[in-house]
Amino acid sequence: MILEELLSSKGRVKVLNIMLEYGALNLTEIMRKSGLSYTSVVRHLEYLKKVGIVKEIRYGKLRIFLLEERNSLVIALKNLLEVSRKMS
Repeated sequence: MILEELLSSKGRVKVLNIMLEYGALNLTEIMRKSGLSYTSVVRHLEYLKKVGIVKEIRYGKLRIFLLEERNSLVIALKNLLEVSRKMS
């Protein structure tokens, strides 16, 4: 199941939470906000791209990662995050 794989890694969950909160960031900002290494962040972003949660746009050497706002899984995860924040 995709949800089990998606949430199976603490690092991936960190990157996913950051993307859900900010929507679009460059690689350096994701690394800074997550505290993860370049290699880890790239690996998690590649997985998130593969499952259609984020897309990558390149401007020369700059890589911007955007949340796929119309993806039904992204919509569900945003709703879950919102409910979770209200309960905290």
